Amino acid sequence: NYVDNDRILKDVVISQNLNGQIKRNDRLVLTVSLGNKDDLVPTPMIDLKNKSLFDSTLWLKRNGIVYKINYEFNDIIKRHHVISQSELKDTLIDPKSDVVTLIVSKGKEIKVPDLSKMNTEDITKWVVDNNLKLEYSEVHHNDIERGKLISTNFEFNDVIEEESIIKVIVSKGQLKMLKISSLSDFREWASKNNVKTEERYEYNSIKKDDIIKFSHKENEIISPTETVIIYISHGNPVIIPEFIGKHKNAIRT
Repeated sequence: NYVDNDRILKDVVISQNLNGQIKRNDRLVLTVSLGNKDDLVPTPMIDLKNKSLFDSTLWLKRNGIVYKINYEFNDIIKRHHVISQSELKDTLIDPKSDVVTLIVSKGKEIKVPDLSKMNTEDITKWVVDNNLKLEYSEVHHNDIERGKLISTNFEFNDVIEEESIIKVIVSKGQLKMLKISSLSDFREWASKNNVKTEERYEYNSIKKDDIIKFSHKENEIISPTETVIIYISHGNPVIIPEFIGKHKNAIRT
């Protein structure tokens, strides 16, 4: 980013947002001096066609030229590259008054096929072939069999651009109650499958914190609206004896 600065010479870096060790995909922002804006002079326009948006806007910023960007689909010009510009090459551009408009490619226009008629392998291939991104998730569904599509974030014939994220939700089939022997396993299973649960504690001869029973039997279908209740042992109940007439040491014991 170029900023007006009458104390620092043009093209000298003023600041940066990151220092030291960074990740490869971290965004590094350099703030660079434009010098004194009053010293800027008209600049002959260059041909930006087919140049990347980054290179094009960098040249405009470096010369203090105000610009606007409009996006269009284009089958020939690469995505994020300039299709055309409002000012012809060699036209003098006054940074104090002129505005340059860039028409930038969104890449080819992509029409979404009927994804409901495609399996996951076909969807994945279509996503890769069209330079899209895929977010894939599975959830249980009472009515849609395992492996079948439940929903996507785009409908048939929607027009999208490259790098759009296609979100696909696929059925894991009906959710059935498993045979579970520990409280931690039950909680983990319920959390993983978004099962509503309720824990109830009861006195029982079963060891404290062990499972007494479930509200659902093994292999019983669990609908998304149902709550699975787990009954947990408090251990044997404590019976209060008759304290009247007993010594306090005996009572303490």
